Amino acid sequence: MTLVRNAAIVVAIAALSASAAHAHHSGAMYDSGKLMKMTGTVKAFNWNNPHISIDVIANPGEAVDGLWSIAGSSPGVMGRSGWTSATLKPGDKIVMEFNPLRDGGRGGNIKKVITPDGKELGWGF
Repeated sequence: MTLVRNAAIVVAIAALSASAAHAHHSGAMYDSGKLMKMTGTVKAFNWNNPHISIDVIANPGEAVDGLWSIAGSSPGVMGRSGWTSATLKPGDKIVMEFNPLRDGGRGGNIKKVITPDGKELGWGF
């Protein structure tokens, strides 16, 4: 009986953990009905778990100005979409399409990036 009870506890903990992880990766904070585009300079490319991010300074004169932090998925998922930890580096000039944050903050979710060599990479919720 103890073995069955312990197994039930392990299964319950695993189920709760999976549920919490899924909730963390919700795309609800992004406005998927709105697509923004910017040209800018990479300030930082963060290849980290639980998701990658790109800090981009929009070019002067862009409709979006200043520093933006645009998120993607996990390095594993991004890797399967053609990304690597060396895809971008500070100083790179890129074109980016993204779904902005619903709250109007300077952030969003990657839809497409055109790298300095013209390669198009995408991913999104």
